[in-house]
Amino acid sequence: MSWSVQLQQQRDDIEMLLQTEAYPIELFAELWQTYHQSLESCCTESSDPADLESILADNLQWVTLIVQQVSSEKDAVAAKVLQLQKGKRAQQSYGDNN
Repeated sequence: MSWSVQLQQQRDDIEMLLQTEAYPIELFAELWQTYHQSLESCCTESSDPADLESILADNLQWVTLIVQQVSSEKDAVAAKVLQLQKGKRAQQSYGDNN
C-alpha cells in the first residue's frame, strides 16, 4: 500500500471517529499516534524534496483542521463541566440554607 493511500485511510479513520458522539479518547490517541508514526516513516523514506514538501503541506493543513476541531470540542466539554460544577454548588448551597 502506498504511503498516500495509507495516510489517507488513517486520516479517514480519525475523521470517522470524530464524527461519533462521545468517542473514546484512548482510541483517538491511538489512531493519532499511528497516523503520526506513518507520516514520520513516509517522510523518512521520501527522497524527493518536492514530494516531501507536498506530503508535509497536505498533512499540515489536515492536522491543523483536526487540532482546531478537537480543541473546540475540548473547550465545549470544559464549559459544560464548569456549568455542572456551578449547578452542583448552587444546589448544595440551597440545601445548606433550607
